[in-house]
Amino acid sequence: MKAFIRKYQIGLTVLMLILIGYILFYNPNKDPHLIAVQDILKRGNNMIKKDIIYRDCTRVEFNRYPELSDKFTEAVKMKMVSEYYDESKPFIGQPFTSVFPPKGKSCFKNMKLVNLEYSYDIHGNYEAVFRCEKNGVGEELKVGYFQKSCSYTAYLTKWDFPVGKYTMVSQP
Repeated sequence: MKAFIRKYQIGLTVLMLILIGYILFYNPNKDPHLIAVQDILKRGNNMIKKDIIYRDCTRVEFNRYPELSDKFTEAVKMKMVSEYYDESKPFIGQPFTSVFPPKGKSCFKNMKLVNLEYSYDIHGNYEAVFRCEKNGVGEELKVGYFQKSCSYTAYLTKWDFPVGKYTMVSQP
């Protein structure tokens, strides 16, 4: 009888150790905040590594910000402006204007994470801002967790753009 009880205790101990190991090392209920941060960092790094901006990323529309009118004029002179139409919205009659780096001056592949924050606007959203600067031209990419949104712009470094001010992502 003692041998049976001893085997039962050993079996129960082994089962408890397996259960504790499962709980500690394989927790299917990972922290949702950690999942959000991992997701935006992964998407941002994938775009940078592949040297592409996802199709659903918005571009900063300089014509929407009156304080950027002088900077926009300078960007036009430097041939950094591109006009495009947003196919997802009905044609309004005016193209959107965005700023892109001149040919050969893009540093997109060398972007680094400069800001990771939790936005408290409305319900909150995790946002990561990646930036790079090369030959007087900078680029900024902001990636948000809500609706997998992202935004991109280019700028001249002398403009001293505040980090993440003009690149907007969707908020819940």
